Amino acid sequence: VEASKTANFTPGVYGDVTIRQKGTLSLQKEGVYTFKSLHFETGSLLNIASNGIVEIYTEEFNFSGNQKGGTPSKLLVGVTGQTNVFVNTDFYGSIWAPNAEITLGQYNNKTYTGTYFSKNLIIHQDSKIKYIPFSKTGDCK
Repeated sequence: VEASKTANFTPGVYGDVTIRQKGTLSLQKEGVYTFKSLHFETGSLLNIASNGIVEIYTEEFNFSGNQKGGTPSKLLVGVTGQTNVFVNTDFYGSIWAPNAEITLGQYNNKTYTGTYFSKNLIIHQDSKIKYIPFSKTGDCK
């Protein structure tokens, strides 16, 4: 997704996707989205237009963008590969990466709301974790 452009996706299977600075990836409906790889550059946007359950599965995931919409208990990113996952900006959802390392908070004072499961988890100083589990019903309390 090029800079200043928006790509609207519906549930389905996609290849390698990179969202450039000021680009927007908009997930239009609840459901399952499968990507070969998914990378958000600094200043990009993940827009979740649905209030329903959104599951993203990908071999590689990096997030340095911004996020709009969705509910943390209703967003799951499942990383199936072994490449390290970097989440450098605030993120609202769960990340499951059983074969990879997740690094949270390389930039100071970020908040991660959700659940993070990985082979190895690195949380940098001044990062905040607010635990909210993913639920197929989305009604975690």
